[in-house]
Amino acid sequence: MRKILKKVIFLTAILLILQSGTVGVIAAQAQPAVPVLKGTVKGDTVTLQWNKAKGSSGCQIFLYYKLYKKYRSLGNYPAGKNQLILKGSQNKVYKYKIRSYTKKNGKVIYSKMSKVLTIKTAPSSPAVSQVKRSSDTEALITWNRISSADGYQIFRADSEQGKYIRVGVASGNTVLSFRDNTLKEGQDYYYRVRAYCRNPNAVVYSGYSEPVKACRPAPKPVIILGDSRTEELREFTGDDKVAWICKGSMGYVWLRDTAVKAVDEQIQGNEDLFFWLGVNDLDNIDNYISLLNEKIPQWKQKGVQVHILAVGPVEKPDEYADNKTIKAFNKKMKAQIAGADFIDLYSWLTQEGYKTVDGTHYDRETCIKIYNYIMRQVQ
Repeated sequence: MRKILKKVIFLTAILLILQSGTVGVIAAQAQPAVPVLKGTVKGDTVTLQWNKAKGSSGCQIFLYYKLYKKYRSLGNYPAGKNQLILKGSQNKVYKYKIRSYTKKNGKVIYSKMSKVLTIKTAPSSPAVSQVKRSSDTEALITWNRISSADGYQIFRADSEQGKYIRVGVASGNTVLSFRDNTLKEGQDYYYRVRAYCRNPNAVVYSGYSEPVKACRPAPKPVIILGDSRTEELREFTGDDKVAWICKGSMGYVWLRDTAVKAVDEQIQGNEDLFFWLGVNDLDNIDNYISLLNEKIPQWKQKGVQVHILAVGPVEKPDEYADNKTIKAFNKKMKAQIAGADFIDLYSWLTQEGYKTVDGTHYDRETCIKIYNYIMRQVQ
């Protein structure tokens, strides 16, 4: 009898296990499919969309709350609804999940949770903090960091209300400056910047910053020191913005006793000084080198950039100068003067061509060419 009772108990347990598995299978079969959640964003407004999951009668949407460190339900939505518009804030990252549900025998059966959908709203507009135009052809633009941005776009226009075209992109959120080296001389420019962030299916942009002007840099002070050839440049160009220190028929003695003092009184710092003496007294080469090597370090210490212009060629040799002696003078100046930029005006004129009015002094056209060539060297 006891053996029979044990057998009955064993068979009953097996039956219960089998029934439990059947119920589990039925319950699994009754569980609705997981819906697919998608989202778009415009400004600070998020639009969520989802499909009707198979076997569901509705869905439930969840939002992650950073404060509580958990997802909380935003509500239940019936099967006929597949879109939800949510007003958020700019510069935010929102995380959503969705699950479907069905009702059977008075019970609510939920699907598994979907994967997390991360949505970034539009970044707030950056502000351009500085536009520094280091030269006529280059400007450096900097702006403030926007925490949610994945990068920035830089736009430029020829006028404040003009058409802005994109001239650069700064990817990531660590680069907060852009160097634009495609500017044209003599042209003013305006810049605007906007931030962007990437979402699963699209890129969303901030508004544009206020336009900021990249002003042309003030002309750099220029001093041109020389003899009668330099006087011709002054006469033919009429440029009164250049500080001309020049006198006809002068050479080393005038440089030592007069011109050096005039330079010392003229400089304020940051000037370009062009030295163009020698044709009148080529034999004084050693004195020129000695004096210039003494004065150039003093001028440079005050911020002056010194340029030595090679003595230009003559068309007709005379008792003072011939091209063989001029070339020897230039070669020694280039080799022995330290701390100055040597500009080979002799070779440039020989290549470009030149004309004189008396064998030594250049004509108007040549003088203007020389002047323009000199001004292109301004640093």
